[in-house]
Amino acid sequence: MLTDATGTFVGSVTIDGHPRVTDDGQTFVDDAPEKSITIRDAADAVRGVIKPFPGAPPATAVRMGVGAPGFSERSLEAGTPVP
Repeated sequence: MLTDATGTFVGSVTIDGHPRVTDDGQTFVDDAPEKSITIRDAADAVRGVIKPFPGAPPATAVRMGVGAPGFSERSLEAGTPVP
């Protein structure tokens, strides 16, 4: 759903993909050439289609959960700003 600053519906975005889940169910990879992003206006007319560029890396994801967000462990101090 896309809206303007007043909340009026102005269109939609659809992401089409073909992910394959790994046997352990913890990650997926989508390297299918059919993946795309379609942008439509409020009248449902297609305003644009975005496809991956040739040689683009596959889309990947890692399952996240409470207490296990899927990010590698590292020290909090590394990203803590110094006053």
